[in-house]
Amino acid sequence: DKELYYQRYIRKDYEKLNKLWNKVKSNKRNLYYNYGDSSFTFVSDNGVFSKDEYDQGSEILVKSLLGESLNGRILDLGCGIGCMGIVLARFIPSIFVEMVDINERAVQLCQKNIKANKIGNAKVYISNIYEQVDGLFENIVTNPPIRAGKKVIYEFFEKAKDYLTVNGNLYVCKPRGKFRNMNITPLVGDNVV
Repeated sequence: DKELYYQRYIRKDYEKLNKLWNKVKSNKRNLYYNYGDSSFTFVSDNGVFSKDEYDQGSEILVKSLLGESLNGRILDLGCGIGCMGIVLARFIPSIFVEMVDINERAVQLCQKNIKANKIGNAKVYISNIYEQVDGLFENIVTNPPIRAGKKVIYEFFEKAKDYLTVNGNLYVCKPRGKFRNMNITPLVGDNVV
């Protein structure tokens, strides 16, 4: 039973991870990102993904998404400090971006970054993958946490179809390293871009 498995293993992993992240000594710093005529400032810290720079894969994904016709609700899955979701929300004011991450420190920083960048069409909350996510989304965007391992990555993809509208799409930053040749179409169907 998947629910029992989650209660026994995944929930414990989540609690262990956040205890580890909270033990990492804080060293906050600002990251600056410019796109077009817009400037963004992101507060980052130790213990979060891409703590020292705007991740190149995320940047490529965001730039390609800005060329798409995004609308409605967008889920930024594994949002980190909010770089992708905040940029999308600024440039496409007609969307509403929900950002989720398992890392409490990342979520706290993302909340600060939403406020600092004056974003009114986004929110962030703690969620272990889809655990706290509710409803359907027109699009899900993710730069998956490759270091979390295959089991976690596959859950990102396998459950996406349960949270997408009929014509919704999953936009994925192509993994590098050992996952670079992974074919996720069998996991999510033809809705992956």
